[in-house]
Amino acid sequence: MLEKLADLLTGHGASDFRTIEERTKYFCPFEAVGMVRQEIRHSNFLAYILDPQRPHGLDDTVLRTFLMEIAQGSAKERLDIHFRDLENARVQREADNIDILITIPKSGGTRGLVVAVELKVDAQEREKQLSDYENRIVKKFPTPDWQHMFCFLTPDGREETTGGGQTWVNLSYTDLFKAADQAIKLDSVSGRGLDLYRDYQRMMRRHGLAQGEIDKELETAVLNIWAKHKEALDFLIDNRPDLLNKLMDSVRNNHQMAERLGNKISAERSQKRIIRFSFPELTQDYPELIGKEGWLDDKSMLAMELKSYNEELSIAIVVAEKNGIHDETRQQFRDLLTEQLMTWEEPAQRTNPHGWHTFFNETVFSKEELENPETLDANDADPAEKLEGEMRSFLEKCYPKLEKALAAAKEQLDAVPRT
Repeated sequence: MLEKLADLLTGHGASDFRTIEERTKYFCPFEAVGMVRQEIRHSNFLAYILDPQRPHGLDDTVLRTFLMEIAQGSAKERLDIHFRDLENARVQREADNIDILITIPKSGGTRGLVVAVELKVDAQEREKQLSDYENRIVKKFPTPDWQHMFCFLTPDGREETTGGGQTWVNLSYTDLFKAADQAIKLDSVSGRGLDLYRDYQRMMRRHGLAQGEIDKELETAVLNIWAKHKEALDFLIDNRPDLLNKLMDSVRNNHQMAERLGNKISAERSQKRIIRFSFPELTQDYPELIGKEGWLDDKSMLAMELKSYNEELSIAIVVAEKNGIHDETRQQFRDLLTEQLMTWEEPAQRTNPHGWHTFFNETVFSKEELENPETLDANDADPAEKLEGEMRSFLEKCYPKLEKALAAAKEQLDAVPRT
């Protein structure tokens, strides 16, 4: 196998490898800040280039192109967008929790236009997410004065699943880039803003989030490498360093972890991608957490999860699904507890449609850090030690909030009249 690897890197495969390296090795500012799969950062950049009032030099080219792409009405509607004055367009981030909200005041005889954009990279929609957004838009921007448009923007243009009575246009990054490229060429746009747009576009295509023109020379080099050196490549893939599983195993096999973290947690049954911990002191103080059956060994509805998802490692507090709780008192306590926890933040996600809630979700290691451990802070020489430190810090922040939420929920439960 050593000879096959040498032939791949320094022999017959060397020239093809150099071609691949030349075509893929470039500096990307967006990759440098770990943006590839961070939806918040994608939303920030797209909102920036859509805003004609920002000093990016693209004027309203990208915004007008975007609106034309999602216009689903008559030719009159598309002409309205074509001639509409976009100078006073307002582009906001996270207004009413919507990723990107675009409002264009009425002008002449046209109504105002409001556009809600929900952007996804890897994440799924939470229960009723888009229908909730529809209700907020319709209530805040009544129909007589406002025209409503809704866009679901994803890498593959997949269909939304949580919309209500409004029509969401499913748009892919590929189609958006294709239309924007044509408009930019027609408008003769240039400058640093265009350079950044190109960097962003290249990053999306490089990581499979958008399609682009095929590089024939690169494609040929890849085909040659696989045709002539498949055995060596398979060996490299099978033996690729896997920091993520190594970190999960370091926690799973550390039987002193609970003690090292202050005995506030206890190891529970785990899965390949999820390691769970219960809270023995809290379940002792609040027996309403315990049922006759449950997803944890201690039958509690409350857990801390260390989860490997989308090639990232995250940590969170999880409250069990409502449909798995058969006792009425426990259901009431669960509802009161989640309401209390929501005073700190909305659930980061619903893990299934039955109502599991995830709170205080934090990314411990990003995909970029796991794939390139050398990018970690020099002070974090041992990733396992960093993970333990992050778990300790998470508990120090969240445990007091859990205690307060449980106490408040218990007080409210005791005040409910019993028949």
